[in-house]
Formats: sequence, C-alpha cells, structure tokens
Amino acid sequence: MTNRYDEDEHLRLKLQFSNHDLEENRAGRLSENQKRRMIHEANKLLALYWIVFALMGGLVLAALVEMRSLLGSREAWVWLLLAMGAGFIGLYTTMLWWASDEQTRDEVRAGVVSMAEGRVTLITSTGGEGEPIYIVIIGHYAIEDVLPPTYQAFEDGQPYRVYFLRKRILSAEVLHPEPTSIEPQAMKRYNAPY
Repeated sequence: MTNRYDEDEHLRLKLQFSNHDLEENRAGRLSENQKRRMIHEANKLLALYWIVFALMGGLVLAALVEMRSLLGSREAWVWLLLAMGAGFIGLYTTMLWWASDEQTRDEVRAGVVSMAEGRVTLITSTGGEGEPIYIVIIGHYAIEDVLPPTYQAFEDGQPYRVYFLRKRILSAEVLHPEPTSIEPQAMKRYNAPY
C-alpha cells in the first residue's frame, strides 16, 4: 500500500499542478500559473487555426487564378468547386474555434473552479474511428475525453476530490479516511426489577 505522500505526488506529476495551484483550486479559483498555461494553450490552438485558414485561403486564391486562365473550360468548374470546398472548411474551422474558444476564454477570465468528490470510476470507450476515449467519473460527475496522462493519474474505485474547469481536470487530491476515534460513551444505567 502506498503512503499519502506518494499518492499526492503521483497526482501532481500526472496532472502537472503545484501545491499553490491546489490551494487556489480549493478556494474555488484558478491560480495565475494555470491561467497563463491555459491562455498559452488557447493561443497555440488559435495559431493552428489561422494557419489552416491561411492555407485554405491560399487554395482559394490559387483556384481563382487558375480559373481566370481556364475561363470557360471544364477544369475551371473543378477549381471552383475545390475553392468553395476549401473556403467552407476554413470558415467552418474558424467558426468552431471562435465558439469553443470564447467559452474557454470567458471561463479562464472568470477563473471559477468547480469541484466534485467521490469514488472514481475509469471507463475506456471507443470513438467512431476506433480511437480510445477516456472517461473519468467522480461520484456522479463524468469528465469525458480526458488525455491519457490524466486518466492514468487516478486509481479506479479510490475516493478523490477533483477540481476542474469546463470538463478539464486541473488538480485532485485523494480522500483519505480519517482514523476513527473511540470516544467514551456515557453509560446508561437501567434499574431492572429483581
């Protein structure tokens, strides 16, 4: 059986949080370090979407240039359809990013952390293309599609208190049962008839 320190250290390493992060999460808020890290991750995602959008825009531009030289030919229609498809994919991707990122940014700005506690149930499911989907259930609250290191941080059946933001686990602690103290009970005396 592992000791309390080893269990806590295992969670810190797998979930990548500090004692200060845990204290802030216990108080119901994000630490400054967690805010910076989440904003940095959102900015990397934004850069990726802009690259995809730029590539799609370049494809549209190339299609338009090609259409101009092939005006009236069958190939012009193929390029037009490719340009419209690329434009649609770029627009759709950008809209998805704006919708999801706006919620994340609002929640990071607000910095309000939620908490769930209870025994953890670990479930592995299979996605549409056969990829594993990791689910962590804490008591009656499920957090779906967690990353493998997060999933591996928990032991099935063990009680935890988990701090999260928008289905993203930030920190956790093992709930250890307190040693029971046996307090002297007042004895009742009954007068039994003889």
